[in-house]
Amino acid sequence: MSATELRTERYWSPPVNGRIRYRWAEEYVEHFGSILKSAVADRLRTNTVGILLSGGLDSGTVAATARELRSAPAGTTELHAYTVVHESFDDREDFYARQTAERLKIPIQALPAGECLFDGRGGPGAVSSEPSDNPFRSGHLATLQAIGADGRVVLSGEGADNLMDFQIWPYTKDLFRRGDWGTLAGVLSRFLWVRKFPWRGLRKRIGKITGPAEKDSLYPQWIAPDFAKRNGLAERWKRAPFMGAPAHPLLPRAHASLALPEWAHLFESTDPGETRVPLEFRYPFMDLRVVDYLLALPPFPWLFKKRLLRDAIAAKLPESVVRRAKAPLPVHPLAEVLRGPEPARLNELVLGSEMKRFVAPEKFFPLGGVKSADEAYVIIRPLCLNFWLQSALPLRYNLDAEVRDVQTC
Repeated sequence: MSATELRTERYWSPPVNGRIRYRWAEEYVEHFGSILKSAVADRLRTNTVGILLSGGLDSGTVAATARELRSAPAGTTELHAYTVVHESFDDREDFYARQTAERLKIPIQALPAGECLFDGRGGPGAVSSEPSDNPFRSGHLATLQAIGADGRVVLSGEGADNLMDFQIWPYTKDLFRRGDWGTLAGVLSRFLWVRKFPWRGLRKRIGKITGPAEKDSLYPQWIAPDFAKRNGLAERWKRAPFMGAPAHPLLPRAHASLALPEWAHLFESTDPGETRVPLEFRYPFMDLRVVDYLLALPPFPWLFKKRLLRDAIAAKLPESVVRRAKAPLPVHPLAEVLRGPEPARLNELVLGSEMKRFVAPEKFFPLGGVKSADEAYVIIRPLCLNFWLQSALPLRYNLDAEVRDVQTC
């Protein structure tokens, strides 16, 4: 290998061949509880630990497990919970998070989401070392600084949604291939009993067949044509899958989601070297023991509406939280901002001269008419790049002047 050649290799891949089958339902729940307890315990080895607590089941499960370990004879870790609240709308997360904290007897603090566009006054970490697509970065840093004032470690429930992404058809196909007719009949009959006819799923499948491809509709039209052609961006966009090729026979979507680049972005964006905040994020659900176990389970009934979590934690969390359905934000903060008066202000922004190498302004301005969160992030990225490039200039006061023109707070 020459001195200039660079070779990369994958050091770990999620398993595809795991298979755990118990005779009794209680065994699945007990085994999961044991593994999760070990995963959380390994991440509590410090005096004070924070917990990012939403009003949902995932973070509540982490919090309840940490609280149980805290109550053990050898438990000495002090716990603090934090919930992020949005000022522009009520998503009810704070209401349910407080119920969980009160049930577990953990002090909780509400932190504002900080929905200011391009606020560059967030201290030394306000400008990232690489271009960032987060226009609310200053608010994000303020949240980390508030948590870091109490301790140096925070637990997150991130990862459960990916690992418990339920799919019925791959499971039934696998049972059919194996000739396991008894299990197949039982699974289908119980699934159809608890699940209403999936009209929504059918509409989504039909839309994918008859409508434009999602990738094509999200390709940024504002990229400068010469730059795109020189780097073959259109062809690379079409070749690169949004999700990896299906590899897991029962949970292809969950398995593929673990290879998404968003994970690297998440880990890097919260690293103390990037944020300048001495706060370490830890993710119990991404413990390899938990990953191996969840990818080896029969998807139904354990991953359907996260039954495994609900059964494992039912007696430890408020019933309102245990029974609560998955609740996405009623509105997306960035999309909501871009549906308001802000596009008029942003349209007056003068892009830096270096931006012309990457962006065709005539295809970007004027802003407006945002229909979805995905579209909002596509159209905001040129401004994020402009903000970052301006931050690299030695005359920093020019950046501050531009920020004052566009910030929303």
